[in-house]
Amino acid sequence: MPEIRQNLATREWVIIATERARRPEQFILPSRGSVLDRPEYDPNCPFCPGNEELDLERFRIPASGDWQVRVVRNRYPALLEHDEYQRRLQGINRSLAGFGYHDIVVESRRHNTCAALEPVEGLITTLQAFQTCAAIYRRDPRIEHIVFFKNHGATAGTSLLHPHAQAVALPVVPHDIRVRNEEARRYFDDYGECV
Repeated sequence: MPEIRQNLATREWVIIATERARRPEQFILPSRGSVLDRPEYDPNCPFCPGNEELDLERFRIPASGDWQVRVVRNRYPALLEHDEYQRRLQGINRSLAGFGYHDIVVESRRHNTCAALEPVEGLITTLQAFQTCAAIYRRDPRIEHIVFFKNHGATAGTSLLHPHAQAVALPVVPHDIRVRNEEARRYFDDYGECV
């Protein structure tokens, strides 16, 4: 089970999720080809149309008919949705169970595309999916921070070729984000305006 631990020297929270090492890898060697060299559909890809039953879907856009963007639960999550949420202090070690949300935002039906090649409407639909995810996560009072990110390519950490982003909702605010927020508040207090 994942765990969130705090580094007492830096006050940073770190996610320990050894189960993520079991993710499938579609990258054997770094690709030198174009994304357009791939087929538009891969029957072995869990994110391609026709394979929807392989993942637990949170929602899709549009809600009926052919989807343009789907949000599914990550099969290899860094955080798990569960009821256990208790901060633990054992000696000097502070931790909590790896609670949170970790979803995949499948950005397109097409296997052979990327954000740079998508029409503006496709990017808008992906951003709408991000907004919907945030609204869902904010309903849980334990959630303190939401982040969306995208890895592109094997060296960035992508394990599947199909264009996708990730959505993570955490029960803690990362230290660097907390410091930035505090500095923005301090600036407002000092100067009466936003940074």
